[in-house]
Amino acid sequence: PGHYLSASSGSGEHSFFVDSTGPIESVWQSLAEAGFGCELQFGVLGTFNLKSTSLQLLNSGFTGNLAPDETMYPSVTVYNHSANDIVNANLKIAITSPDTLVYFPPVVIHPIDGVIPSQDSLSIVLSSGIILPSEPMQIKLSYTVLGTLDGSNTPVTSNVISTSLGVYRDPLQEHLVEHFNRIDAYPNIVSLQGQPGYSNIVYFPSLADAGSNIGSLERYNWYKYNSLPQTVLDGFIGFNNFPEEYPEQFNLACELANTERSFVTNSTCVVDTVGLTDGNMRMVVKLFNNSTILFSGDQISLNAAKNSVFFAGLFKQTKFGLIDGFMLDRWINYAEPIDSSLTKGTSKTITSLISHNEGDDTLRIVYWLQDKTSKRIYHVKSLAMPQTQNIPQDNPIPVPAPLVDVYPNPVSANCVLKVKGYENNTRVRIYNLRGQKVWEADELMGEIVVPQTVFPTSGIYFIRSEGVISGNKVKQTKKISVIK
Repeated sequence: PGHYLSASSGSGEHSFFVDSTGPIESVWQSLAEAGFGCELQFGVLGTFNLKSTSLQLLNSGFTGNLAPDETMYPSVTVYNHSANDIVNANLKIAITSPDTLVYFPPVVIHPIDGVIPSQDSLSIVLSSGIILPSEPMQIKLSYTVLGTLDGSNTPVTSNVISTSLGVYRDPLQEHLVEHFNRIDAYPNIVSLQGQPGYSNIVYFPSLADAGSNIGSLERYNWYKYNSLPQTVLDGFIGFNNFPEEYPEQFNLACELANTERSFVTNSTCVVDTVGLTDGNMRMVVKLFNNSTILFSGDQISLNAAKNSVFFAGLFKQTKFGLIDGFMLDRWINYAEPIDSSLTKGTSKTITSLISHNEGDDTLRIVYWLQDKTSKRIYHVKSLAMPQTQNIPQDNPIPVPAPLVDVYPNPVSANCVLKVKGYENNTRVRIYNLRGQKVWEADELMGEIVVPQTVFPTSGIYFIRSEGVISGNKVKQTKKISVIK
């Protein structure tokens, strides 16, 4: 028993508490530093009035099918902060598309029936709807509400909120189901699966579990989760996967996922060893956009590909009692920007280096492209790791292995971090067991002294380096112990 506060998902960087558990006097510490991916919530009763504006648009949404030639019905919620009702109000929607030759009414004016009551909110739905273009493309909608104060005829205008939407045609060829579990709970969840066309992968972010690793913890923190168990489908349909509620939740999520469309038409993946030494393989993924017009030029900040990151991992088939599942073994690519606008008729090639270990022939490769803000997955593909004897080979060119070393190890004072073997300056990060970054350095090559203050407590830490060898991106992770 104790005192509790409600919390919401978030980074934890904006909520603080007094920590009196350390060796020094009580200090303020953020929830993020304590390993909690959430923000505290507080409620205040009373009337909330803005001095700078009378009308405030709070959010926007839509109903209908977001697909070519379909009709969508935009909606907004507006709050009237003034002491007077708002009359003669209109909802103004400015529509922008990346193709100026595509017909779109540049502005839609929708009269609002009745009044917007004083110090209250009103939800507005565009009853006539907007017919979407025949060609798949991104669109941008910008909303404004205009009206007059009742009794004074003073004109008022709300703030402007904008949203970018994808009117896509290409269906997702596969769907990704990610499970975050404790190891003893996973078989109960998998036993409720069975949907064709869905890749089920599992992470054990609690490092107390057998099979857990820092990569699973990184993925858990990327979603900013703060409790277990969790299931997320295609990156954006998430729910707590308690077994008694799971079948209905999962089936509803699959129905929603089956309606999703994307700007990525398809992809190819080739694994070879040409020009590499034994133990190294090259993975070449090519993403294609054959039909969708994406924002570019002055609107490049809205481009869906530019706002996406690429993941690829190796997943190990594992028995959980009588149930088979794929759990994360290690990352090949983790949240890497694809550095391409992937406009209509173009493709993007992503080349990665895989260090092949004994037993890797039983692993499965899963890769996907994911929006870094909405978390929506635009494309996912899984394939069995090619057998080494079937991979195209050539006379290998020796490639020196990178070296990331720390001494002394275990660390009890300042330590020396040595990096060599990469072709260019290297990016280095140090993480604690919670996956929180405690130190970083860019353009590092050679030796650098890492002060003892970097490590707040004794324990296990991970050093991750990223660099280039023979034109391929290479990552290495090293575990160190700290004794204070």
